[in-house]
Amino acid sequence: MRQGTSWFVLHRLRKAYSNPQNLFAGPAEADETCMGGREKNKHESKKLNAGRGGTGKSVIAGLKDRVSKSVIARVITNADRPTLQGFVNKHLVEGAKLYTDESAA
Repeated sequence: MRQGTSWFVLHRLRKAYSNPQNLFAGPAEADETCMGGREKNKHESKKLNAGRGGTGKSVIAGLKDRVSKSVIARVITNADRPTLQGFVNKHLVEGAKLYTDESAA
C-alpha cells in the first residue's frame, strides 16, 4: 500500500471512530440486506438448493446519518422485527427522525 493510500484510509478510520457511542441524532436511514454467494456458483456439497432469497446468507443491517453521512453496518442474526429494532435503537438517539423502506420489521 502506498503512503498516500495509507494516509487516506487512516483519516477515514479516525473519522469513523470519532463518535465513540456510535449514536446518530438523525435524520437517519435504516435498511438490511442479505450477502452471500450464489447457489449456482457453490460446490455441489455446499449447495442448499433453496432457490432465491436469503437462505444460507448473512443478514447485514445498516444505519446512515443523513447529516454527517456516517454509516454503521453490522451482521445480525436474522431480519426479524425485534433484532432490527434493537439494532436501530442501539445506534439512534430517542426521538430522532428515521427513514426506512416499507418492510414490516
